[in-house]
Amino acid sequence: MSNKVYLEVDWGAGKLYQWLKTEEEDSVKHVSSTGKVSYRRYFNNVVGKLNNFSIGKNSFKRDELRWSMYNENDNTTYYLSTPLENQEKYLTKVVVSVIRQMHSLDKGKVYRCLYYKIEKEDSRNIVGFSFAAPEGDCDPYADNAKFTTVHKLPIEDQPKWEKVKKGRNEVWDRSEYEVYYDNIMNKEVERLKYDESDSNQSSKASEQEAVTAEAVEEEYNDLPF
Repeated sequence: MSNKVYLEVDWGAGKLYQWLKTEEEDSVKHVSSTGKVSYRRYFNNVVGKLNNFSIGKNSFKRDELRWSMYNENDNTTYYLSTPLENQEKYLTKVVVSVIRQMHSLDKGKVYRCLYYKIEKEDSRNIVGFSFAAPEGDCDPYADNAKFTTVHKLPIEDQPKWEKVKKGRNEVWDRSEYEVYYDNIMNKEVERLKYDESDSNQSSKASEQEAVTAEAVEEEYNDLPF
C-alpha cells in the first residue's frame, strides 16, 4: 500500500503544502489568524502517474475538483483538489486553469503538477495549476528531468463575458463562459474517473478525504476572503 499525502494550497505564498499536526523533518511552523499552531511541509511540485479525476464535496459542503497522482519513486499517492466555485457561485480562475488542460491528460501517464501564483501590480494575480509531461524517454523522477507543459485550450476559444442590463445597472453575464467550461469539465471527469479496470487500487476516488477536522479548519481560517 502506498503512502498518502494530502496537499493544500497556501494561497498567500502560492505553494503546495502538506498539513502536519506536529513538527516533522523539513516542516515549517505555521500560526493561523486565530493563534492555532500547526506545521507545513512545502512542495515545489508533484511528479507521478495520474490516477484519476473526480468531483466531490469538502467538509464545508463545497464542490471541489479532485485528482491524485502516484509517485513510483517514493511509493506515495498525492491527493490534490481545488474548489469549483467562488462565493459568487462562479467557476474559480484556479479550477478553469485545470479544466483547460484536462483534455491533454491520460490516466497512467506521468506528469509534473505545480501550483503557480504570478503577482501583478493591479493585484489581479495570475493563479492556477500547471501540468507538464516528461520529455522523451528521460526518467521523470530524476532531479534533472525535463518537462514540457501540456497543451491548453486557447483562451480565444472561450465565450466572452457580456455586459447586460440588470435593473438600472450593467453587470457581466458569464453564463455562456460557465456552461462552456462546466461541460468540458464534466466530459473529462467522466473520461478520467476511476473504474474497475484501473490497476492501482489507491486511485479510488473514495480515498480522497480530509486529513483531519483540524486541517480543514486551519485551511479555512487562512482563506483570503
